[in-house]
Amino acid sequence: DGVAEQSAAAPLAPRAAARALLLGRASLGRAALDPPAAGEDPVAHAVRLARGADGLVVAVQGPPGAGKSFLGAEVVDALLAGAGPGGVRIGVTANSHAVVQHLLRSIHSRSPAAVVRHKGAGASTAKDPDRWERLCEHPPCPEPALVTGHAAGWGAGEVLGGTAWAFAPETAPALDWLVVDEAGQMALADVLAAARHARNVLLLGDPQQLAKPSKAAHPAGVGVSALTHLMRGAATMPADRGIFLPSTRRMHADVAAFISDIAYDGRLAAHPVCADRAVLPLQPGADDPLSGTGLRHVPVVHEGNAQSSDEECAVVVALVRQLLRRRWTAAGEVADVTEADVLVVSPYTVAVRRLEAALARAGLGGVQVGTVDRFQGREAVAVVYATASSDADSAPRGLGFLYDTHRLNVAVSRARCLAFWVGSPQLLRPRVGAAHQVPLVDAHCRFVEHAVVVPPALLDGAATR
Repeated sequence: DGVAEQSAAAPLAPRAAARALLLGRASLGRAALDPPAAGEDPVAHAVRLARGADGLVVAVQGPPGAGKSFLGAEVVDALLAGAGPGGVRIGVTANSHAVVQHLLRSIHSRSPAAVVRHKGAGASTAKDPDRWERLCEHPPCPEPALVTGHAAGWGAGEVLGGTAWAFAPETAPALDWLVVDEAGQMALADVLAAARHARNVLLLGDPQQLAKPSKAAHPAGVGVSALTHLMRGAATMPADRGIFLPSTRRMHADVAAFISDIAYDGRLAAHPVCADRAVLPLQPGADDPLSGTGLRHVPVVHEGNAQSSDEECAVVVALVRQLLRRRWTAAGEVADVTEADVLVVSPYTVAVRRLEAALARAGLGGVQVGTVDRFQGREAVAVVYATASSDADSAPRGLGFLYDTHRLNVAVSRARCLAFWVGSPQLLRPRVGAAHQVPLVDAHCRFVEHAVVVPPALLDGAATR
């Protein structure tokens, strides 16, 4: 409530953007953004909007591999390069320091002359909230690592990075722009607090990814993410409210088509650079279901399992072994499929531990295994998604958790070439008790409709040798 009251009572600058965001508008003077010019790509569109902006909210939805961080860094680079004699001060924020630093380093690589600082969570920062660490790509730093003094006393032409806590205090620096990464997972209240000293706001993110767990308590309406608030529940960004990045450079079209279907209103497509990537068959020209591109369904019959399945562990080990016998191609180059090229994901921590142990016993300890949440932002040649539960009734956190379309989106969209679902066929026949559960189940059924079925027996059979 305090954030809303302060934004509403403040003069137009610098809190105009925060007030516009709270109202779900592009600015206080207009509800919609200017549309792209004929033939203008999303990056050029965003840069044009940013130049000369005053009190503007620019929202960008970037599906997996669509380049939202690239766009953000390009916009910041353009703002730094085009700044007048007074320079420009830009803030970068997100829910985690790791995300902030990733974008800061991308910005620094484009604008090495810019002064880039980061406020971390260390003891020195806690003792002195005005200390910001200088970020240097190539040590040693040209100045002491920690700079003491009120941020408002620094010169313009700087990029400052930190979580919302770095920008919310009254003593925080005034900003020309606040760039919010992963704004699809950052609560509106936190973004408003961070944006209170910012003249303009750039939101980067995707509400179709998994939400970050949070212990914070917010008033009704401001606990939703900033992008969800601005998009008003739409699956994809309306053209009058922001920019949708329609092209992924990660997924082959056979994977991207499914993700586009279940999560992005059919608006996402694979970039042509993805067209030639594929896992190669053991024998050229052979009918090999573990090669090629797209979706694969590996049905594993089991009963009574809630959060882990020994049956699935055995199948995953056999599947990974077979994948490691193959090669894959991209951009005209051919390479072996290695343990680093395979991700194994599961909804449950218990399943992850069992899968890690099974792979380690098989001598495959280099394969990365984790929950879906942990692997957001990661990618691999092949992804193996093991769902563990024997049926919907056995799922310990209910149908809404196991069948969450966001979770399925994140799991499958890690794949550059192939995405395997290893799971009980009973999961395709749950008892649905509410209308809102139907789309969740439907998304998993559509996976099977898109997929080539791989019987577990085939993994050890002559057909793949």
